[in-house]
Amino acid sequence: MELSIIAGAAFTIVGFLAIWKLEVVSYIYAVRLTADGIEFCLLRFWIVRRLPYSEIESVGIQRGWGGGLFAYNFKNRLFKTAFLIRKRKGWFTRRILVTPASDSELLRALANAHVPVAGAAEGRAPKEGSPR
Repeated sequence: MELSIIAGAAFTIVGFLAIWKLEVVSYIYAVRLTADGIEFCLLRFWIVRRLPYSEIESVGIQRGWGGGLFAYNFKNRLFKTAFLIRKRKGWFTRRILVTPASDSELLRALANAHVPVAGAAEGRAPKEGSPR
């Protein structure tokens, strides 16, 4: 009985730490939307890459934590819809997975830039959750 209580407490602590780690990750790296593209940031202020909307071939809505083995993984929000960005050119970073703070803002920015989004037109657009 004591062993099961200790094991249960250990799994609970590990679970809380895993969720906390995922929450902290959203402060370590993030994506920001601008008028002409998407910025990939570290520590929310250091821009490491700018991706103009003109370089985006298409975007797909991903459910769950899947998304492909050969994609640059920029997902950092637990229980949020991920978007798979396919660039027109590139090799290693031609496919990028992101979880923006606001799904609707990303969809609006992509629509304004005339970037096709697979899944959004069929009524499968993600539901807006709390921005983290």
